[in-house]
Amino acid sequence: MATIQGIQFENDANGNPQFVKIDLEKYGTQLRPFLKKVGVELEKDAFDLELENAVASSKAREITKEKIKSWWKK
Repeated sequence: MATIQGIQFENDANGNPQFVKIDLEKYGTQLRPFLKKVGVELEKDAFDLELENAVASSKAREITKEKIKSWWKK
């Protein structure tokens, strides 16, 4: 079989192709229709969306310090 970057074949004990490992970052958009058809969703769920919008701990510390300082100025 041809070697394609981002795609790996895994064979069974007899050397027959059994599984395919595909880099979704590279080929995900092309595979999306097939994955949806077989019931695999690539859409981001609520947790993924919340994680993307999360504030890093260093930024949270900064925001908290500024908020506390604003209380003292009053």
